[in-house]
Amino acid sequence: TELKSVHYTYKLKNEFPINVTNEANNFTNDISSIEISKRKDLRSINTFTIDPDDAKDFDDAISIQKVNENEFILGIHIADVSHFVTEDSCLDKEALSRGTSVYLVGEVIPMLPEHLSNDLCSLKPNIDRLTFSVLVKINLNSEILDYEICKSIIHSKKRFTYNQVLEIINGVDDELKDDILLINKIAIELRNKRKEKGSTDFDTSETKFILDETGRPVE
Repeated sequence: TELKSVHYTYKLKNEFPINVTNEANNFTNDISSIEISKRKDLRSINTFTIDPDDAKDFDDAISIQKVNENEFILGIHIADVSHFVTEDSCLDKEALSRGTSVYLVGEVIPMLPEHLSNDLCSLKPNIDRLTFSVLVKINLNSEILDYEICKSIIHSKKRFTYNQVLEIINGVDDELKDDILLINKIAIELRNKRKEKGSTDFDTSETKFILDETGRPVE
């Protein structure tokens, strides 16, 4: 009842018009060889996602490639939603009218149909996905030497949670442990440099409700 009240008060639309749903359902997991030829093929490199335990869509992934003992290519890969949502399409107009996905307790009202938001535009492991990539050439001192922004195709090797990655950083073994430790080292260096330049940390605590199977909060 409370959720329905929130929907009504803020005019949140839980259903998508049939033309929008049909347009989304026209897309499949199949990626044509022509589309692949237009993109940088990054499927062979170790790419992985890191998200909260209860995440249903994974919209960014990372990777690290060794160039030599001191230089690496750090990859940041973002789901290419624009491949599916083209200008003035039914999906585009519906997304514009919604403006954003809305996160409520135990429920998400997505901006795009779930076939896209939770599937084709989600960087799931062990499946090819279309992305935009920022490939940053960086050294062990976290100095950026060069970068490239490109359309790409990736194949995520694993879906990690924050807690799993923290355990690996603290010593738990994993096939991607070396990649995670190297990226973490670079992240610490970049964070320290940012602080030295006077950055302000606005991070705040987040309240989150844990629900039981009936939707009642238990924690």
